[in-house]
Amino acid sequence: MNEALEIIKGKNLLDKLQEWIHTRRFCRVGIPNTDYGWLSLLVGLQRVEHSYYLWMDQIKGFEKALSSYSSNQEILIEFVEKDGVTCQFKTRVIEYLPKTFRIELPEAIYRRQRRRFFRIKARVGTEITFHFKRGEEGRSMVRDYGLGGLAFFIDQPHEIQIGEELSKMDLMIPEEEGTLHFPIPKGMVKRIEKHSTKKEVCALEFIEISEAVQEQLMLHIFKEQRAILRKTGRI
Repeated sequence: MNEALEIIKGKNLLDKLQEWIHTRRFCRVGIPNTDYGWLSLLVGLQRVEHSYYLWMDQIKGFEKALSSYSSNQEILIEFVEKDGVTCQFKTRVIEYLPKTFRIELPEAIYRRQRRRFFRIKARVGTEITFHFKRGEEGRSMVRDYGLGGLAFFIDQPHEIQIGEELSKMDLMIPEEEGTLHFPIPKGMVKRIEKHSTKKEVCALEFIEISEAVQEQLMLHIFKEQRAILRKTGRI
């Protein structure tokens, strides 16, 4: 069954693009039918006579890669909105400048009717701390995570119940330069799953997260995806 899409056109399309430009929301720029993908920003909307054009921030190595894989300079741009819904459109590059490149205004933006979150397998040492309603503090190792939630291991069976709210969470991801911290005010336990070990896995949905933290987490996830593709030789 095809997923229902909302089609954004006309003035609503221009308003949506202006919103992304004003809020400096990052997007993924990809080459259709390849694994190539970069992070970038829309930096301007320009009207020339009766037409509009978009300007995007410079991407290192982008022009060379696009010329190798797309004869018509077509690209796919995807935004993840703060509610987890993705918006995407195809367009073409028409001019490169030293710090920006110009693209055609798309005919439409396609907004999915359903949330779609990317999931990342957690690095060794990734942890989450949280507080129960009864005031106790917990700390667990994370299995995987995404913009909408995460899964972590439960040391003692039945210590967490489905539907239980956890608060004051801190997702901690180790890196070479130090530890990344993503504060998440509130989440809800959606599932308890069996694991191959004797432990259980708790699937948690974020029900309260600031837009700034969500943006930082999205950037981290995109970078992790790119690093994985680079290791596997797919980019």
